[in-house]
Amino acid sequence: MFTILLPLTRGPQLMEIAVKSVQRQTVSDFELFIICDGAPNNTVETAYRLAAMDHRIRVFVHDKGPRNGESYRDEALKIANGRYICHICDDDLWLSNHLEETEKFLDENDFGHTMRMVYRPGGKTIASLFDLSLDSQKAKLCKSNRGFFGLTNGVFRKSAYNKLAEGWSAAPISVPSDLHMWRKFIECPGLKIGTRFSITSLALETPYRLSWDIKSRAVEMAHCFQLIQDPARLDQLIQNALRAGIAELLDADPNEFLPSTDKAHENGRGRLPDARLLHRIANFDGQRYLRLNPDVAHARVNPFEHFIRHGLREGRPF
Repeated sequence: MFTILLPLTRGPQLMEIAVKSVQRQTVSDFELFIICDGAPNNTVETAYRLAAMDHRIRVFVHDKGPRNGESYRDEALKIANGRYICHICDDDLWLSNHLEETEKFLDENDFGHTMRMVYRPGGKTIASLFDLSLDSQKAKLCKSNRGFFGLTNGVFRKSAYNKLAEGWSAAPISVPSDLHMWRKFIECPGLKIGTRFSITSLALETPYRLSWDIKSRAVEMAHCFQLIQDPARLDQLIQNALRAGIAELLDADPNEFLPSTDKAHENGRGRLPDARLLHRIANFDGQRYLRLNPDVAHARVNPFEHFIRHGLREGRPF
């Protein structure tokens, strides 16, 4: 069973759509905790209305707490029934596979994340590619104030949470609250940490929409909710997001992912991949990769995950 936390501080216009994306999961065994952190009365009323229509929803109403009301999340988890813990922001959408993919991941891991695609105004998408199983990526998460996968894609076992010296708590003002929480898992010895290489959410990030009013955001979010219910349009969003994410990743640090034959030279910096290579990567075909690499197919692993982690470095055909 899953416990899902949905923290709220503002009006209900976006929250209703986010909840709908939770309710259409392929896995239905969950409880959804709507945590009102000083949220206005119409949000509280809407949350109770949703709970009256779905017994899996519980509502927790609080006065505004310190920072983002993180301590209320800790209180909720003390009474949570779920073995696995997930979160969703009110301005994000889960794809219908989120809990299914999370279950596969948490069956073997204590903490980590699935992948998200960010939806930019105008319709462009980009995938956030980050591998938390790598020590270098853990270190990056601890040093940077960029969260990389956000609250909506962070997942953990409740048993792992109970091992922490401190759970959800108000973060320092300079650190995102989710990042402050994730660092506690990374610093806790003995936990198995990683990444599930499957896109399971659509993020409509606030920084790209600072000048938008809530009605405009709700209209966009409702449109996106329709998009992700159309298999063909969702597939196109995901393919575009992966292409953009791979291109950004290679441009930022080609040495980390390119095979040694593509690393250069006298100035000690790797050259960027040429246009032909980048085009082939952007049009990566998982089934073709498995046909060309029968050992990978035999291992029954995710072809894209293997390609990013190993295939490029090893110079495998794709």
